[in-house]
Order: sequence, then C-alpha cells, then structure tokens
Amino acid sequence: MRELTFDELRELTVNEMEEVSAGFGPIASAGVGAFLGATYGAVSYSAYAATSGNFSAAGLAGAAAGGAVTGAIVGGTMGVGSVTGWGAAAAAGGAVAGAVENALT
Repeated sequence: MRELTFDELRELTVNEMEEVSAGFGPIASAGVGAFLGATYGAVSYSAYAATSGNFSAAGLAGAAAGGAVTGAIVGGTMGVGSVTGWGAAAAAGGAVAGAVENALT
C-alpha cells in the first residue's frame, strides 16, 4: 500500500462521515459497552472491597452485571443521549446489580 501525499488528502464530507461511522453498529457497540461496563463494575467493586474489607461474591457479581447493563444501554445508543437517558441507563444497571446481589445472597 502506497502512502498518500499531502495533496491527495482531503476532508470527508458529512455523507462520507456517516458511512464510516455506521460501520460499527449499535449491536457491536452494545457488546463492547457491556464488556467495558462489566469490567468497570468489577474493578470498582474490587477496589471498594479492598479498602473497606467488605467483599462478597454476590456483590462482585452484582456490580459486574449492573455495569454490563449500563454499558450495553449506553453503547447500544452509541453514546448519544441526554442526561436523562444516561440516568435511566444507570438506574437500570443499579436495579440489575441489586437484583443479582440479592438473588445470590
């Protein structure tokens, strides 16, 4: 593959940008969001448990599940939304976290 010269480079049009951004759809974004959210939830809970001395497998599972739900919602909407939408995603994640933790204890 040859390198482009400076004269060959140009800015993309709005239509070209939309075509490029559509290449990574909401389903894939939801999956990535769920993975990152679960990872963040588990790491955050682990840090809390390490500093407080309060660890439970149910708490870890709940934090990971809640993070996955929140991440999937935010990722599935491609991060586009209002503060209300993000709040709803966080509320859904919190509800799942609580339900999972309660189910496992």
